[in-house]
Amino acid sequence: MPNNLLKKSVEIKAKAEEFLFSHHITDILSNYGEIVFAGSYTTNLMVWNDIDIQLILPNSDNYLEVFTSLAKDFLELETTSKVQLLNFYHRKDSNMPRGMCMGLYSKLPDGTKWKVDIWSLAEEELVKSQAFQQLMLSKLNPELRELIIKLKFQLMGEQDRVPKNGSYFIYKAIFEENILEEKDIINYLKERGILE
Repeated sequence: MPNNLLKKSVEIKAKAEEFLFSHHITDILSNYGEIVFAGSYTTNLMVWNDIDIQLILPNSDNYLEVFTSLAKDFLELETTSKVQLLNFYHRKDSNMPRGMCMGLYSKLPDGTKWKVDIWSLAEEELVKSQAFQQLMLSKLNPELRELIIKLKFQLMGEQDRVPKNGSYFIYKAIFEENILEEKDIINYLKERGILE
C-alpha cells in the first residue's frame, strides 16, 4: 500500500483527537456515563471523519432521558449542524444492534465535517461488540492494517465516506471469516449488498 494512505489515516486520527478535545465532546459525554471508544478510532484504521463511541450508562433504563438531554447539550454547540436520535431497542426489523444511537454531525468554521456515532447498547450487545473489538485488536498486524486501510480508501472512491456498514463487513470478513485476499473480500462485500 502506498505509504501516503497510512500517513493519511494517522493524520485523520490525530485530527479526530483534536476535534474531540477542542469541542468538549468527551467532557459532555462523561457527564452521563463511561466513555468507551470503538471502531476505527480505537483500531487506528480511520479513513474519514467518523468516530464511534459507546456510552455506558449507570442506569440503562433511562436511556431516552439521557439521550434527549445529550442532544440538547450538543445542539448548544456552535459547530453542531445536526443531531439524529435512533432507538433500536424495540425495532424487530433492523439488523442494527439493540440500543440507542445518536448521530452527532458537526461542521467546523473551516468547513471540515465530523460525524460521531454515540451508542448506548443493551448489555448483551455491548458484550458482543467489545468481544469483536478485542478479536480485531488481537489479530491486527501491520499487513492487515495496510490491507484494511487500502480497501476502505478504495471503497470511498470520490465519496466523503465509506459505504454504510462497509467497514464492519471488511472487519467481519477478515477477522471472523479469515478472508484475506482483496478480491475475495470485495466479493464478500458484494454478496452483502455493500458494493454493486
